[in-house]
Amino acid sequence: MSTATPATQDQTADEIRVLHAEVVHALQANLPKAIRIGKLLQAQKASLPHGAFTAWIEGNLPFTPRTARNYMRVFDIRDRLKTEMVSVLGKAYKLPEPGDAEQLNRISDEMADVVARARARLPELTLALATVTTIDEAHAIMEEAGAVGGRLGELRLRGDRIAGRILAEVERGRR
Repeated sequence: MSTATPATQDQTADEIRVLHAEVVHALQANLPKAIRIGKLLQAQKASLPHGAFTAWIEGNLPFTPRTARNYMRVFDIRDRLKTEMVSVLGKAYKLPEPGDAEQLNRISDEMADVVARARARLPELTLALATVTTIDEAHAIMEEAGAVGGRLGELRLRGDRIAGRILAEVERGRR
């Protein structure tokens, strides 16, 4: 049984209405800024050599590459966002379930970690390849490189499965 009085319930409803109006106003005011950031990020990415964008983000911006991808996604769907009445709020309700998003974020983070570790080992492996004296040594180096590629492939496949399931649910109208 609730101990809230009708007056308290009215105050709660009033506060919710005020906060909702503030959220809607903030979204409407900030959507053009998010679109502009996405546009600038896409232009910057296009101007950089392949593979240099993540390092540029990490060295120059106060947010992660994942946030940059989100801004670029907002830019990509800007026309749809501008024409929908609930725009960002409606899209937010259709985003993957938290568990899906967390899984995709973990996969993305793990892929970045695998790539970073491989990059860190690259000079050592390059030197080892240059000084290989036996087929077994060369084979061991190639196995290590193959394991990195295999792990990235596994992670990508997991991410693709989750994303495919999410898209199928969206198309069926479940989200």
